[in-house]
Amino acid sequence: MLNGFIINIDLVRNFYLIYYKKKNNRIVLCGINPGKFGAGKTGLPFLDYRSITQLLPGINEDGSELSAQFIFDIISIFNVEEFFNHVYLTNISWFGFIKDGNNFNYYNLDSSLIEELTYGFIEEMRIVEPKAITPLSKEVEKTLKKMKDKYNLQYELGPRIPHPYYYSNFPSRYSTGIEKYCNIIKEYMRKD
Repeated sequence: MLNGFIINIDLVRNFYLIYYKKKNNRIVLCGINPGKFGAGKTGLPFLDYRSITQLLPGINEDGSELSAQFIFDIISIFNVEEFFNHVYLTNISWFGFIKDGNNFNYYNLDSSLIEELTYGFIEEMRIVEPKAITPLSKEVEKTLKKMKDKYNLQYELGPRIPHPYYYSNFPSRYSTGIEKYCNIIKEYMRKD
């Protein structure tokens, strides 16, 4: 199990106090679960150490992950403060999972564990009170729809966007992905 948010609790706390201190109805970009090179190490969804060194003073760790660099490029387009005033980054699961040395996704877990993750996510959304939750994969979209139907998740679901990996791992898709993400974020920003 990857529990970067526990191992790096001071880093995570500091980040949230700086970037999510102000109560705003943000759009939530919701991924699957932390991967072993990004949030699984840092504890911060969609942020690797290369990104964090540019967001927080005094961080001297190194390490990058393609999806995190894709998201950081989007953050840079908006500027850091504007991005985090309007966007909340999270995953269905705060824990990441490894099986046979590879990332393992929450939706492949036993159903009782998935149910526990569901309760945790719903509680997180009650705190965040999002404007909308945008799923970043088909599986996340399916999970969120189930949460709305079975567990009374009370927030609007935004349009599904392919996971950052879909764009970041294929250079020919990169600029299209950046544009797609930026357009959806801007659309919700206009609703303020």
